[in-house]
Amino acid sequence: MSKRAAVIALLLAVGACDDQVQVEKANSFHTDVRAIVTQARGAGDILLVIEGASTVGSLEAVQRAVRDAMQGRPGSINPRYALNNADAGQTTSTVHVVLNGPKAITGPDICRGEGAGSNQDNETRVALAFCQSERALSSIKGKAPKATGPNDPKFVELLQTTARELFPAPDRD
Repeated sequence: MSKRAAVIALLLAVGACDDQVQVEKANSFHTDVRAIVTQARGAGDILLVIEGASTVGSLEAVQRAVRDAMQGRPGSINPRYALNNADAGQTTSTVHVVLNGPKAITGPDICRGEGAGSNQDNETRVALAFCQSERALSSIKGKAPKATGPNDPKFVELLQTTARELFPAPDRD
């Protein structure tokens, strides 16, 4: 294969990645996030706080889509989520979801409620953080092609993938 053909093949491969869900490695700020999630789950549903919903659709439709995509995922520890305080359990744990926030947002930023965005890019970004009060215990970010609405299959896949990876297994050295 010529150098030119190799470069073209590489560019096509990179371009093909643009239409896929991409998720960064989760950042864990605690040694065993899964144990804390299990304890929080025992106290009832975990409150789901969503910021930036208007960048994808109506608040109610986005809330339902996010909750449905995230809860009870195969291969996860199966937390259940509530969309309001009245339905949440007696726990200080929350999962914050920022839609289309800044690319450089961090877990602590998310837990403090900073960073709701109005992304005008050709992509949909999601950042999740598992929080106790304003302290981040775990966070993850991902992106996908621009969502056409809350039921867009790429948007749902992005939420499912990031939710599954938000609670990483503890490192075993």
